[in-house]
Amino acid sequence: MSRLVVVSNRVDLPPGDTAPGGLAISLAATIRHTNSLWIGWSGQVGALSDVPRRHNQNGIEYAVVELSIDDYQHYYLGFCNRVLWPLSHGQLPAPDAEGGAWYRAYRRVNFRMANQIKGSLKHDDVLWVHDYHLLPLGHFLRQAGCRNPIGHFLHVPFPALADGPVSRELLGNLLAYDLLGFQTPNDLAAFEAVARRHWGEHAVTPAGVANGQGGLTATGVFPLGVDIDYLRRTASATMREAALRWWSVGQPGQRVIGADRLDISKALPQRLRAYRQLLTNWPARPRPNYLQFITPSRLALDAHRELQESIRREADLSNSSSDLRCVFAAVPHDELMGILASADVGLVTPRADGMNLLAKEFLAVQPEEDPGVLVLSRGAGAAVELEAAILVPADDQNSQAEGLRLALEMPLTERRSRHQSLLRALRRNELPRWQQRFVGRLLQARRPGLAIRPGGGLCDADLA
Repeated sequence: MSRLVVVSNRVDLPPGDTAPGGLAISLAATIRHTNSLWIGWSGQVGALSDVPRRHNQNGIEYAVVELSIDDYQHYYLGFCNRVLWPLSHGQLPAPDAEGGAWYRAYRRVNFRMANQIKGSLKHDDVLWVHDYHLLPLGHFLRQAGCRNPIGHFLHVPFPALADGPVSRELLGNLLAYDLLGFQTPNDLAAFEAVARRHWGEHAVTPAGVANGQGGLTATGVFPLGVDIDYLRRTASATMREAALRWWSVGQPGQRVIGADRLDISKALPQRLRAYRQLLTNWPARPRPNYLQFITPSRLALDAHRELQESIRREADLSNSSSDLRCVFAAVPHDELMGILASADVGLVTPRADGMNLLAKEFLAVQPEEDPGVLVLSRGAGAAVELEAAILVPADDQNSQAEGLRLALEMPLTERRSRHQSLLRALRRNELPRWQQRFVGRLLQARRPGLAIRPGGGLCDADLA
């Protein structure tokens, strides 16, 4: 049986000192019961090595690579988080003020990781590369002589690449993959639009994108789901009981939950303003008991520190009594599932986002006999699947306030009906099916007799 080699920017190597993100949780759950190897950055900055460190914990085999301080500053904080991330979420990227140093580091890290991975591969391995940090990895793996099937899945919206040599190079690198997977039809359409702009209408076919050398890179939409039964076991009665300590003591109102990573794409100041608008428009009822978790992230970036202060100011304005708790901390995943299960309303209102697993986790752990209501922004990738949620615009505080009011006042019969519809949507794209669909399609898309195409890039002379 072939081994599945999963490659991501970060690995969830236990025991970690931070709560893992949605991608790490999903990948860990996906490969837990498969013959697999998980390769990625440890999250630590240190001395570089040509050979990844190997670990085997909880039945999962890991190969961990390190970043130098220069790579961390330029690859991770620079090109990944100040160029590609903003481009994926409707924001303007920061200029690379150091003459392309960020982009050179981005290619250098991908080049080095490709050569480290190559030494760990078996001839029949199947490679599954994840996210925007590693767009050119397949290109460098092919350069290193890798003939294995390689697929790439993008967890964020497809970045709005402008015309120019860097964009052309990244797009060309994507054609080294046998399969490109996207979260939503809109993301696939965005990629196809850029491909047509760069290579012409003829390059995009119903089966994928022609690479100009007689080959084809297949494309598809593979919405990432959750493991419903596993999450329900996680949100046990014990965890739900433990979760009660987080809610404000003595507040009679219904419980509203939000849990987000600190990022401008989450539109958290706007969400808090919408909550304040609700209190103005809806003064007669008991005030909701609103708990908002915010996981600090990338605080080395000035924009993130400024955002954190902006959220603190909005929380102070919104909290005229003790009904709002804004907690800047990561919560262990099992504990968070208990909190979600004990809430009446889930708020997931990003301006633009990819997976939005919290929305699906909230739905999965809700009691079916008395379910809560999901308020979801249309900018969330999950909104394409979760049409029975209360859908609101991310930047319209009046519409968000009205959506929250509808959720709080919704009668039990309608809550049950909506929840059953949403559960059916979750089941269609449940986590185990996500892996089966992607890997199955990758093996079908595999191009026989693949030639190793020589390649060069704008900065490839600087990679060694």
